[in-house]
Amino acid sequence: MTKEKNFLDIDLSNNNMNGYKANYLSRVFGIFYEDLIKHCWGTEGYILLGRPSVYDKNKRYKTYDYMVEKDRKRFIVEAKCYVAYEDFKHIELTLELLKKWDKTSGKKFPDKDAFQFFLELGTKREPYEEYTFFYTDKDGKKSAFEPTGKILIWARVKKGEDEKKKIKEEYNFSDLFSVEDMMNKNKNKKNDAYYQYILNRKKWTDELFKKLLGE
Repeated sequence: MTKEKNFLDIDLSNNNMNGYKANYLSRVFGIFYEDLIKHCWGTEGYILLGRPSVYDKNKRYKTYDYMVEKDRKRFIVEAKCYVAYEDFKHIELTLELLKKWDKTSGKKFPDKDAFQFFLELGTKREPYEEYTFFYTDKDGKKSAFEPTGKILIWARVKKGEDEKKKIKEEYNFSDLFSVEDMMNKNKNKKNDAYYQYILNRKKWTDELFKKLLGE
């Protein structure tokens, strides 16, 4: 098993049906991993409050995946989990990779795509002070907040504090998390919501395939 072509200790190399296994499992996981992460924040010491939106002065906005709180500080969070995309070129977060994604277009919000704007948010290019922030909780209630910072979640984060430090400094991230690490921290906890969430989806998938097999 190569380091580049595995995820969650699953062999996704090209030996498996010429890469079909990798693409299939990546697409299936992509359906629900953002919801699965919602059950992981407690393990990281954060409280999930809702989903944040960023508004400019003309009330045009972009929405991101999570707004979390820790020690009375609030953070905007975006999650990306590209596993088999372009033959695993984007699975591991590095500064070099982010710079390729960062178009540095010069266009002002909201003309930038959501992730481009997220990279620049909280930097000299797009200071927090220029925008207003709201989050929507699970009941649909909308509340204003002031962000302390932002957090990026990626499929895998390159090991080594030097690389993480460079990424944080370049884009002013408060923290970086790996989907892989978050999932590994939460597995085998059979009585919590994380386990039940996965178990339900396993039951649905088993039901589908049993029907397809005529069982």
